[in-house]
Amino acid sequence: MTPSAFSLLLATTLLLGLIVLGALPKLRVVLWVTTLALVGWQVSSEPETVSLLAVYVLVALLAVAAVLTKRLGSGVDGKRSSRRWPRVFLVLIAIPLLAVPVIEAFIIPFDPEDYSRDGWVEAYDKLHATLERRYAFSQWKEIDWERMHQRHRPSVYAAEKAGDEVAFYLAVRAYVYDLHDGHMGIRSDLHQGLQDASIGGGFGMALLGLDDDRVIVHILTEDGPAARAGVRWGAEVLEWNHQPIHQALASVPTLWTSRPVATDQNLTLAQHRLITRAPEGTGVQVTFQNRGDDAPSTVSLVAHDDGYDVYWKSVFADPRPPVEDPVSFELLSPGIGYIRIASLETSTAGMTPPEAMDLAMHTLMDEGMQALVLDVRGNRGGLDSFVPEMMGYFVSAPVYYEGVTTYNQLLGRFTELTSLQVEPNALRFEGPVVALIDHRTKSSGEGFALIAKSLPQVRVMGIYASDGSFGMAPASVHMPAGIEVVFPWGQSVDEQGVVQVEANHVLEGGVTPDVTVPLTFERAAAIHSAGEDVLRTNAVAALKRRLTE
Repeated sequence: MTPSAFSLLLATTLLLGLIVLGALPKLRVVLWVTTLALVGWQVSSEPETVSLLAVYVLVALLAVAAVLTKRLGSGVDGKRSSRRWPRVFLVLIAIPLLAVPVIEAFIIPFDPEDYSRDGWVEAYDKLHATLERRYAFSQWKEIDWERMHQRHRPSVYAAEKAGDEVAFYLAVRAYVYDLHDGHMGIRSDLHQGLQDASIGGGFGMALLGLDDDRVIVHILTEDGPAARAGVRWGAEVLEWNHQPIHQALASVPTLWTSRPVATDQNLTLAQHRLITRAPEGTGVQVTFQNRGDDAPSTVSLVAHDDGYDVYWKSVFADPRPPVEDPVSFELLSPGIGYIRIASLETSTAGMTPPEAMDLAMHTLMDEGMQALVLDVRGNRGGLDSFVPEMMGYFVSAPVYYEGVTTYNQLLGRFTELTSLQVEPNALRFEGPVVALIDHRTKSSGEGFALIAKSLPQVRVMGIYASDGSFGMAPASVHMPAGIEVVFPWGQSVDEQGVVQVEANHVLEGGVTPDVTVPLTFERAAAIHSAGEDVLRTNAVAALKRRLTE
């Protein structure tokens, strides 16, 4: 039983207790024994739950009222005196408190489930049942839950039979990653050791796919195995372990990405990132052709421990300097401002993101800003309501942002909890805006691009589309072996009630740029060799053209 369900049971019991209080003494005793037993069970089984505090207060009030009514039950002449005033007092306080668990059941769709004391197969079955009922995107992703269940259950069964915690963790992780949702997650103390054993080694290089389908070496360490074997930056990789490179890439598993990949685009990027990772000591044969060479070369490489240095730089080495605060700004050139929204966290100065955005807009407009680059690349999201508030400078009338739907336990379906829209800010900026996104722009970070797409003076620019993970409010399930599974139970829907941004059943999703900047060899060289922020350069050039039109 979840805490919310327990709240309803306890509230119902106490409500009945109010009715019989003072009328049927024997039933009153049964009531208190039952109530106290339920409270004791709740506290002992889920001590971290504090949402029932109001109900526990009500229990105390009922106990006090019972004592008062007993002591005031007879007057000096031996006759019964009125007990109406403590009853009235009790009802006036009890009714609002009894409403707490009812409201909670409607607005808090999910309390943590704890299956950690169950057998592994039993816990897996319960996890599956929970996700089948409460996961936010079952219909949108057209998930075949029975197929999912049967695909992974044999691995869980074998792990339990062998008492192998590692095998159990890997089985549950594979199940979670099968949902292709960037808001799914799995946590365990086993993770780091297993990841190190699987992808802790590297070959001193990372690969990148260009728009012309070539695959090149875009990160190369000077003293790594690849460089020592004669590989140079920009070399085209033709084969990997005697397989054509695209065929080899397609077979790379993505179980060790930090979160499941939601779109085909990010699946491909992850495979480029992971193909050069292997257990330390693993050998591989690579066929490549350096620029200027007449013929390809084939070399044997052995993975070494690089401390994940190349891994974290791969796909895109971030050309921008580290951002101290979530919101930073500057005037790039006369008339063109730049605001970087790196995250939706509170700044080091104690400002909320909307407050920091307000400071940026006022400062830049005072300095004569006529056009703006709004950079949300790498923004991983945060509090959803911040996004429309921070985009209010660019609208003259309210603009619908999203409806928030969550799983309703009482109705057994997803219902709309609230909706958000962009309200015009007192400070209005009417100049052209270019919003920059990338494949790491995720969750509420994608909300900036979603709103930008609906505004006529704003263009969304990127090399890649955004992440495609737009679910809300992670819930958790505690499993045996110290495993915790996290999943979203909220959806973002448009005005017609259709799920938006979240990747669908064919792994299509995210916000697509209005202006896609092709990833050519020359641009890759500018990014990784010269450290140029080519996307920002393109945005500034586009804004200068618009200002002169």
